[in-house]
Order: sequence, then structure tokens, then C-alpha cells
Amino acid sequence: MPYMNVLRSRTYMLPLLFVLSLVLAVSTVRGESLSRETRLKLQEASKLTETGKAREAIRRLQLLEGTLQEKDDDLAMVRQCLVYAHIAAEEPAVARDIAVKVLKGGQLPAEAAHALTWMTAQIAYQLGDYRFCARYAEQWMSAERSPSAKAHFLAGFSYYQMKQPRKAEKHLEQAMAKVKQIPDDWRRVLLAVYLDGKQYRKAET
Repeated sequence: MPYMNVLRSRTYMLPLLFVLSLVLAVSTVRGESLSRETRLKLQEASKLTETGKAREAIRRLQLLEGTLQEKDDDLAMVRQCLVYAHIAAEEPAVARDIAVKVLKGGQLPAEAAHALTWMTAQIAYQLGDYRFCARYAEQWMSAERSPSAKAHFLAGFSYYQMKQPRKAEKHLEQAMAKVKQIPDDWRRVLLAVYLDGKQYRKAET
């Protein structure tokens, strides 16, 4: 369906300044403050990214990354900020690969990892990497008391693309139940799921 490409381009990215504030706040709450040097350099990179200089921010973050050891607590947070800088530089594939590496490392504070998990799902969706999108959307939703309609839609659309109609139907119906006004493209995806599953009665409603 031609509208699928349009759907895939709709992502819900968090700004780098928000991510940096989350990283700093979480590290302070946990009593695991970033080193002063790292904190200052992350703040500089954030300002560069927010002013349209993402490539320079990436260069500086990569230099900082090169000075840290794998065991350093600061490293995961530097790499997390690299994810958002690469998104700003319109390099989603690079951002996804770094995000997956950071999440697998398990060194981020829980709150920061949770935010990055949602971001990873969105990046994968944008790239058409539906296996990763479904995996990380499900992981993010499992830690939410009331997952958003957008998360359910991303998971549902991904399962539809992966030829898993039952899971697609479940998430798409949950997505629609959470919004007052259902987007037309969401309806079309669910209709396609019903038709593929030969659920003609549901398709008629």
C-alpha cells in the first residue's frame, strides 16, 4: 500500500536537550554524577546540536568517547547522547546501531534506558526495521502503566509487516481504543489486517 511509506516517516523524536537533562537528573538522583569534564562536554554537544551543528557535536562526542574505557560509567551516557546527535544529523541507521549497543550494555540508569528504548523503537520504525521496532516497542510498553496509543500503533504496524496478524490486530485495536479521533491511516492498516486474516465481518464494521 502506498501510504505505508508515509506512515513510516512519522516518528516522535525527543530533543537532545530533554535527553541531556534526563541523563543529568538521573545520574544525580542515583548518586552517580557524571564527571565534571564529561558533563561540560555533553552540555556543549547539546548546544551544538540544538543550533543545527550536529556534525560538530558528533565529532566532539566521538573524541570524548575515545578517551573513556568500556568500564567507565560516563561512557554509556556519552553514547546515548551520540544517538540523538546522529538523529539530528539525519543518520538514523547509525543512531539505531549505537542505541542497541548501549541498551545491550546495560550500564544506563533505568530511567534513561527506558527513554532510549522508546527512541530505538521509533528509529527502527523509521528505517523499516520492523523486527527491532516490535521488540523495543514491546519492551518499552512492558515498563509503562498505560502505554501510549502511538507505541501500540508502531508495534501493531510492525507485526502487520512481519505477517503476524494476531499480534498486529491486538496492538492496533488497543491503539485505537486510546484515542478520541482515530487517524484514517490507522483504520486502513487495521482493515488490511482484518482482510488478510479473512475476518470479513470485522472489516465491514
